[in-house]
Amino acid sequence: MSALYTITYEGLPASVGWGSLYIGHGSILGADAGGGRYQGTYQEAAGRLKGTVLLTAAPGTPLVTGQPVTGPIELSIDWPDTFTQQVQTVMVQGHPVRVALERVGNIPV
Repeated sequence: MSALYTITYEGLPASVGWGSLYIGHGSILGADAGGGRYQGTYQEAAGRLKGTVLLTAAPGTPLVTGQPVTGPIELSIDWPDTFTQQVQTVMVQGHPVRVALERVGNIPV
């Protein structure tokens, strides 16, 4: 599971973003092209990846949901461990964001 992923996400129609995430050894760490930073943890159990990620960006930065960043945003994930095989949904301040991840490559231990 320890790998680097590209991430593409969409909120409002025609409002998209992209970046990269490291997911491995219980940690999630990444950045996106809009200046967002992601840091969190997860656990694997029963074929699911469950965790919490904190999204931070400069105040006023527009989100793909149409809202501006006003402070750190806590995101919850509950994805199948095959999360790269289909688009996932993450709720961002009550608004759905569709997320697609693609494995770039494994990170050696």
